[in-house]
Amino acid sequence: MGDIAKLSACLDRLGGLNLSTLKDRKLLQKKIYILQESGLNLGYHFGWYIYGPYSPDLTRDAFDLSMQLTHAPKTMRKETLTLSEQSILRKLSTFLSSISGGNELADRLEAIASLHFLMKENPSLKESEVISKFKQLKGNRFRDKEIQGSMKKLRKSGIIRLKR
Repeated sequence: MGDIAKLSACLDRLGGLNLSTLKDRKLLQKKIYILQESGLNLGYHFGWYIYGPYSPDLTRDAFDLSMQLTHAPKTMRKETLTLSEQSILRKLSTFLSSISGGNELADRLEAIASLHFLMKENPSLKESEVISKFKQLKGNRFRDKEIQGSMKKLRKSGIIRLKR
């Protein structure tokens, strides 16, 4: 399990917690995956799932947090983020703003986080092989132009540490 108080503090800075739709839950998973890969560890382990990196513990904690915020907000432990953590969150917010496109943000983050995850889990693969694996796993959900754009954003972002 992760650090729910720190998760809450991070989500406050990233626009709050919303679990109403699949898109909202996918956004949560991808934001926290990217946040952790950027250096702010909340204690969640991510594996591969249909929409890319996914943490069942994050899902459980997010629903627990939602219930606590709804029914007993005064019982929440307040977490103070370090200056370093605040800096990482600012960079992530800037990154998210640079790729936001309304309803497409969840899909864009899915592609970016999925490509990163595949590169991280398969360090011996060349970029072209990672893209081939991505296409194999995602089918025709993403056009070549979207995949290339996501790879370019991933390379240029500087917020996600790549090993190559």
